[in-house]
Amino acid sequence: MKFALGPVTGLVLACLALTACDKKAPDEQAKAEDAVVATVNGQKIRQSDVTELYDALPGQYRQLPIDFLQDQLVERLVDQKLVTAKARADGTEKDAKYKERLSQAKDQILEDVWLSKEIDKRLSPERLKKAYDEMVAEFKPSTEFKASHILVKTEEEGRQVIADLAKGADFAALARDKSLDKGSAAEGGDLGDYFAPDKMVPEFAQAVTALKPGEVSKTPVKSQYGWHVIKVVDTRQSTPPKLEDVEAQIRESEHDKVVQEILEELRSKAKIEKPTPTADAGSGHEGEDAPPPAEPEAK
Repeated sequence: MKFALGPVTGLVLACLALTACDKKAPDEQAKAEDAVVATVNGQKIRQSDVTELYDALPGQYRQLPIDFLQDQLVERLVDQKLVTAKARADGTEKDAKYKERLSQAKDQILEDVWLSKEIDKRLSPERLKKAYDEMVAEFKPSTEFKASHILVKTEEEGRQVIADLAKGADFAALARDKSLDKGSAAEGGDLGDYFAPDKMVPEFAQAVTALKPGEVSKTPVKSQYGWHVIKVVDTRQSTPPKLEDVEAQIRESEHDKVVQEILEELRSKAKIEKPTPTADAGSGHEGEDAPPPAEPEAK
């Protein structure tokens, strides 16, 4: 089965070629473990080259395992070796267009490398902790629920479950015996950790918020999954998340702020001039509203 990687791969290969000089020479052990997957006119292509190309691909391709794309990636690298060797032999490195694009690519890489270092420098643990503290200060507690349920196919089955419970049947035993939700059924209907109502389907959330701990829904609750008999086990007030649980989210938010700060600082110290746009030579009325159409002559 062939899998087309698309024209974007050419850009990826070009970027890899430009950054190749930044690679550190691998030690002997790493080189021995880095299998040669192809040889092109004496030039070796190693598995690490394949992995690097895979890592540089857009996200939609990386949803597939590297093994699935292995052959196609190797062929791309073979093509690169062949084309670049021919281009060098033909003197393309002296071509003005090549030099222009190489300069542009170097500028982009220079920007990325410098920005990455500057961002890492400013995204200090102290800054992340301050952002976390601000988030905690704005946190508003809400009620969370711990619940169990028994999911059945029809309303009649749900009413029978409620009747059995009223007669003293054990909720957990009924859940194991009758619930269509096999995951929670194995746990006696237990839905796991505490949850906020908005994490559940609306019908389920509405029923849960109307119950007190220990209560069971008086009628079956219909949702897209079937009919639920719900028991609220406990409630609690939510607490702010721990820093380690939201650090990645905070880092992403602060990253964008840092980039904006850097750009504003650079602009404030720079002399930026933009020529005032001028209208093209013509009637002298460019930019004005068009006159209304002439009235037809009376006959």
